[in-house]
Amino acid sequence: RPQLRIKKMRTRWGSLSQRGYINLNLALMQLPEHLLELVVVHELCHLKHFDHGPGFRVLMSQCLPDWRVREQQLSQLARLL
Repeated sequence: RPQLRIKKMRTRWGSLSQRGYINLNLALMQLPEHLLELVVVHELCHLKHFDHGPGFRVLMSQCLPDWRVREQQLSQLARLL
Protein backbone atom coordinates (compact mmCIF):
# COMPACT_ATOMS: atom_id res chain seq x y z
CA ARG A 1 0.00 0.00 0.00
CA PRO A 2 1.60 3.31 -1.08
CA GLN A 3 2.26 6.10 1.40
CA LEU A 4 2.25 9.79 0.52
CA ARG A 5 5.00 12.11 1.72
CA ILE A 6 5.19 15.84 1.06
CA LYS A 7 8.66 17.31 1.42
CA LYS A 8 11.06 19.88 0.07
CA MET A 9 12.81 18.39 -2.92
CA ARG A 10 15.62 20.16 -4.73
CA THR A 11 15.56 18.57 -8.17
CA ARG A 12 12.25 16.75 -8.68
CA TRP A 13 8.56 17.48 -8.58
CA GLY A 14 7.80 13.98 -7.39
CA SER A 15 9.10 10.45 -7.14
CA LEU A 16 8.07 6.91 -6.27
CA SER A 17 10.42 4.83 -4.17
CA GLN A 18 10.76 1.09 -4.56
CA ARG A 19 9.18 0.78 -1.11
CA GLY A 20 6.03 2.48 -2.42
CA TYR A 21 6.50 5.96 -0.98
CA ILE A 22 4.99 8.62 -3.22
CA ASN A 23 7.07 11.74 -2.60
CA LEU A 24 5.70 15.08 -3.74
CA ASN A 25 7.60 18.34 -3.71
CA LEU A 26 6.16 21.00 -1.41
CA ALA A 27 6.80 23.53 -4.20
CA LEU A 28 3.93 21.93 -6.18
CA MET A 29 1.63 24.20 -4.18
CA GLN A 30 2.94 27.10 -6.28
CA LEU A 31 1.88 25.50 -9.56
CA PRO A 32 -1.41 25.78 -11.41
CA GLU A 33 -3.78 22.94 -10.52
CA HIS A 34 -3.53 21.23 -13.92
CA LEU A 35 0.26 20.88 -13.49
CA LEU A 36 -0.09 19.60 -9.94
CA GLU A 37 -2.51 17.03 -11.33
CA LEU A 38 0.08 16.03 -13.94
CA VAL A 39 2.72 15.28 -11.31
CA VAL A 40 0.31 13.35 -9.08
CA VAL A 41 -1.02 11.24 -11.98
CA HIS A 42 2.55 10.66 -13.18
CA GLU A 43 3.59 9.22 -9.82
CA LEU A 44 0.40 7.15 -9.52
CA CYS A 45 1.08 5.65 -12.96
CA HIS A 46 4.47 4.58 -11.67
CA LEU A 47 2.67 2.29 -9.23
CA LYS A 48 1.79 0.14 -12.25
CA HIS A 49 4.79 0.90 -14.50
CA PHE A 50 7.93 1.78 -12.56
CA ASP A 51 9.77 2.99 -15.68
CA HIS A 52 8.85 5.45 -18.44
CA GLY A 53 8.38 2.74 -21.06
CA PRO A 54 5.52 2.23 -23.53
CA GLY A 55 3.12 0.86 -20.90
CA PHE A 56 3.66 3.92 -18.73
CA ARG A 57 3.05 6.29 -21.64
CA VAL A 58 -0.14 4.47 -22.66
CA LEU A 59 -1.45 4.66 -19.10
CA MET A 60 -0.58 8.35 -18.87
CA SER A 61 -2.47 8.95 -22.14
CA GLN A 62 -5.49 7.10 -20.80
CA CYS A 63 -5.49 9.14 -17.58
CA LEU A 64 -4.49 12.54 -19.03
CA PRO A 65 -4.71 12.68 -22.82
CA ASP A 66 -2.89 16.05 -22.86
CA TRP A 67 -0.08 15.00 -20.52
CA ARG A 68 2.66 15.78 -23.03
CA VAL A 69 1.46 19.37 -23.39
CA ARG A 70 1.30 19.69 -19.62
CA GLU A 71 4.85 18.34 -19.31
CA GLN A 72 6.06 21.02 -21.70
CA GLN A 73 4.24 23.66 -19.67
CA LEU A 74 5.76 22.32 -16.44
CA SER A 75 9.23 22.33 -17.98
CA GLN A 76 8.84 25.94 -19.14
CA LEU A 77 7.49 27.06 -15.78
CA ALA A 78 10.23 25.24 -13.86
CA ARG A 79 12.83 27.38 -15.61
CA LEU A 80 11.15 30.49 -14.23
CA LEU A 81 10.95 29.28 -10.62
